[in-house]
Amino acid sequence: MNRLIKIGILLAFAVAICLASGRVFNYEIGTSQSDRISELSDSTACFAEIVDNFSYYEYKADNDCYLLYDKSEKLVGKALFSMPYCADIKGYAGNIPLVVLLSADDKVLKVHLLDNNETPSFLDRVIAKGFLENWNGLSINEAKAKVVDAVTGATYSSSAISKSVRIRLETYAGSGTIPAEKENMDNLVGFIVSMAFLLFAGFCFWEPQRTRKFRIVLLLASIGILGFWLGQFISIAKLSAWLLSGVNWQMEIFLFIVLVAGIMAPLFLGKQFYCMYVCPFGACQELVGKINPKHKLKISPKVVKVLRYARYVLLVVLGALLCTSLDISIENFEPFSAFKFQFASLAVLILAGVILVMSIFVNRPWCTFLCPTGAFFSLFMKKQTQNSQSKEKEE
Repeated sequence: MNRLIKIGILLAFAVAICLASGRVFNYEIGTSQSDRISELSDSTACFAEIVDNFSYYEYKADNDCYLLYDKSEKLVGKALFSMPYCADIKGYAGNIPLVVLLSADDKVLKVHLLDNNETPSFLDRVIAKGFLENWNGLSINEAKAKVVDAVTGATYSSSAISKSVRIRLETYAGSGTIPAEKENMDNLVGFIVSMAFLLFAGFCFWEPQRTRKFRIVLLLASIGILGFWLGQFISIAKLSAWLLSGVNWQMEIFLFIVLVAGIMAPLFLGKQFYCMYVCPFGACQELVGKINPKHKLKISPKVVKVLRYARYVLLVVLGALLCTSLDISIENFEPFSAFKFQFASLAVLILAGVILVMSIFVNRPWCTFLCPTGAFFSLFMKKQTQNSQSKEKEE
């Protein structure tokens, strides 16, 4: 199929997904940004969930605070909504609106999350870790000053929550200084290391023959740095999150650079860069495959050709699911989140395990036959040369 036709179909799916969800790059379609933020700011229906015997509330416009009363007309708390003050703070899949509940004497009682688009299994694990309880019992000044480490494996979500709590308390209390966060330094170190890896991967991509002896170092670096340490990988779930919620530039600039490189390489050079040189799960399959390098299952070229279309079918299926209003976690259809195994769903762990066992007998089975992300990058591929095809099979 002509490359322009493939890209056109991809764009059509993107438009359909945006229309179905009603938003694109974190902007509501047909609704002004101010209206959307206003809706998120007025979620008073949650008061009955967070306050026992809740009866009614009064709104104080001077400090944008809701005074909550119980059935005996006693003041039992004050509610602060994070929106619109935290509209620019994003988790993995967009804003994470929340309510900070204060006592009558301005101590934090609890942090309550409102509806959001984060991956449920990751967010549930953040809650289970007691992350939302870090501020309980603290005064406004203590809560503002407290530096809460992000939850490893759910950095996007936990960092967004932490920042939202701090900024909302700051706006409520007035002027003050929010301390520099330890996570900013962690993010900087992670970015520097990941960019060093990307330069190494780019050199290996450009000089495959000269760098062949360093291949195993590249694989281990991809698995260790991008997989287990940073949890940085391109997936259909990530691409759809960017499409609907925009890029979190502070934490995802590296991934965006990888995406651009992953598209440019097949578009202009006719070679896969991301799948063969960056993807941590692809590296896992290749490394596991070295256990049995000479006794792979022999699959006829005709069968391989047919099976290769399965990843495009899966890409279309996931695109169709994203066009529906079904509450489905797209992450569960890809094995990448298995690197953060403490947060991954059982389905993802099983899928990843099965694929890795298959890798002993088949070269990169996920990449070759099933990966919808690989299919996405392949849509930009110009006509492949015989050499590049041979290289792909070999690696």
